[in-house]
Amino acid sequence: MINLFEHPLSVKEFSDIIKSLFSHPDFQDITIYGEVYSVKVGRFSYIDLGDSTEEQNKSPIIKLAFSSYLSSTIRDIHVGDIIQVRGSLSYYNRGSSITLWGQEVKILQNQLGKSLLLKQEILKRLEKEGLLNPERKRKLPKVCKRVAILTAESGAAYQDIKKTLHDRFPCSTILFPTIVQGEGARDSIYKNLLAAQREDVDCILLGRGGGSKTDLSCFDDEKIARLICASKVPVITCIGHQIDISICDRVSDLSAITPTEGASYINEPLSQVNERREELKKKAKQAYLEIVREKANRLNSYHREIEAHSPKAMITQKEKQLIQLKKTVSLRLENLLSKRNTAFTLLVKKIKQSYQNQIQRRKEELHTLLLNLKPYDPSLVKEKGYAIVLKEGVLVRGIRDLKQGDELMLTYPDGRVKIKVEEEPCQEKQQ
Repeated sequence: MINLFEHPLSVKEFSDIIKSLFSHPDFQDITIYGEVYSVKVGRFSYIDLGDSTEEQNKSPIIKLAFSSYLSSTIRDIHVGDIIQVRGSLSYYNRGSSITLWGQEVKILQNQLGKSLLLKQEILKRLEKEGLLNPERKRKLPKVCKRVAILTAESGAAYQDIKKTLHDRFPCSTILFPTIVQGEGARDSIYKNLLAAQREDVDCILLGRGGGSKTDLSCFDDEKIARLICASKVPVITCIGHQIDISICDRVSDLSAITPTEGASYINEPLSQVNERREELKKKAKQAYLEIVREKANRLNSYHREIEAHSPKAMITQKEKQLIQLKKTVSLRLENLLSKRNTAFTLLVKKIKQSYQNQIQRRKEELHTLLLNLKPYDPSLVKEKGYAIVLKEGVLVRGIRDLKQGDELMLTYPDGRVKIKVEEEPCQEKQQ
């Protein structure tokens, strides 16, 4: 046998000793009872069992495991029930965990445990005061420049929160290292929550990773819940995924299942901000161009109005009117001259026709006169044997124009002859 005082033990040797102790027959058939703190049903079902007579954060926890053949019975068990389990203890070297493998399970009290009854009483008081009213809750600022984080500094939750905040939209953070389970958790959360509210921050993020009912019992504290309600800045809680929602989740302004989800509520992703910025730039540019076009059109309208009332424009307008008037007068004059010319042509035509008609009539009249005078034509008289008697070149019309001694010229068609009056002419008496 190994002398434990003289021979140092390796971790494996120590673990094997513990395992051999739990292999004793006294640990292979034991029966215990207590309050169910958490239930997980699956291929292998697991229950966290605590002492119903102790406060949750002070009660020891026994891990119970059950094979699949007991799954139907485990599904009837709820958080807060008092159960009795018969089974055997097992020690696992790898995780250094002690588990009671249940072979028989019996529900002693199918009712809510003392912790859940206390939780219900707190919720009733908070609801009566309107602290559970959704309308009371504050909205997160669109941009949070500084965020207070209340969680364990060494926990994975803190790293997840920082990474999510940095990846989405980098902002300043201030960590308040907080105990989030076990002894001292309630006081640590209350103290740091109060300190965070005194800082110049845009929001507070209170959270941790998942855990059992016992691990999360500190978030059902009434003082912490009331401090969250009294906060001047929004409070986000991310206390882990579980069926039983904590009181802090009920009164917080936003609640998330995981720290990553809680951090994702703070600020929108930078990519979306950039997309919206580009969209706003386009809209601003479009609006600017619209304003410029409107102003330009209005300026052109004013310019045209000014030009329309300027002396130069009036002179130009009068010149245009004068040119148009000249064209109108010229056209009218041309039309008038054309009409007058047409009328003059017609009148000339009429006068010429009238003149020709008159000439024709005169010719006809002359012809008639000639026909009437023809019998009196001297040449015809001459042809009949008559002669024209001239005295000193003057026609002798009768015997009265003659006296003795006058020299006369007789003109015949074929010649002339001079004669002399030898006797005194005597005139015949008219009867």
